[in-house]
Amino acid sequence: APSIAKRLYASAAYKTMDYQEALATWLEVYETSTEQWIKDIASNQLYRIKATVDTEALSSAVKQFKEKYGRFPSDLSQLVRAGFIKEVPKDLDGNDYLYDPKTGEVKAPRVWWKR
Repeated sequence: APSIAKRLYASAAYKTMDYQEALATWLEVYETSTEQWIKDIASNQLYRIKATVDTEALSSAVKQFKEKYGRFPSDLSQLVRAGFIKEVPKDLDGNDYLYDPKTGEVKAPRVWWKR
């Protein structure tokens, strides 16, 4: 399919929370495009999808930790030590996710469209 059709399909998959399909399609767009601006768009979308999946998983683990211990973990590595996750993921650029131990909020270190 033409690149624009794949990009529209990938965007629709993300919006319907089909993250695996969105990830696979954006990865295909990234790998097959010869235009740098399309690669940049695909890279930003890949960052967005990974950040969404990771922060949702981390937020869920933080919530479970709080339910079990009555407090938020002091840092994300405490989720590993307590057995809630296998490892603390990093964003697509290799950076740590931001975590506030006072509120339990987890977020990506960058805004996906400003990378």
